[in-house]
Amino acid sequence: MQSKGTDTARDVRTDHRTLRIIRDRFVFDSESGEFFLLSAEGVWILRAIVSGQCSAEIEAELMKRYGINRGTAMRDFEQFKFRLMQLGLISEKQET
Repeated sequence: MQSKGTDTARDVRTDHRTLRIIRDRFVFDSESGEFFLLSAEGVWILRAIVSGQCSAEIEAELMKRYGINRGTAMRDFEQFKFRLMQLGLISEKQET
């Protein structure tokens, strides 16, 4: 049975690989063959990094969306970005 409407898959190109984002939750790394499950917020941050948004812009949006202070936004963003690098989904070159 096919589901309706949400079966979208979009490719995003990092500086070293292509990632396929499926249903705004799953990330498929075409190079390694691995799947990753991210929150909607995690996918938004990944896309923001890949599109070249700077850290300050991403942190400001986190503050606005979640009503958190700058220190919390910076910490949460840096921790998540570091985890994406550990997983090989982004490279150090993409640090914003």
